[in-house]
Amino acid sequence: MKKFNYGVNLYELELQSLNLPSYPSLHSVTELFNRFDIENIVLEGPKTLKRVSDINLECP
Repeated sequence: MKKFNYGVNLYELELQSLNLPSYPSLHSVTELFNRFDIENIVLEGPKTLKRVSDINLECP
């Protein structure tokens, strides 16, 4: 969070995350980011994907 200059209290972030109904899941992470107005995106990759680093995220 500090790297991207999001002024979020990490203790508050943790408390909020533990109170989400879908915790622990990817959905809870995106919901938490949305609550704190933190930009985020979720991508679905092929089921055969072995490493996240194999995803090409370059824009056309």
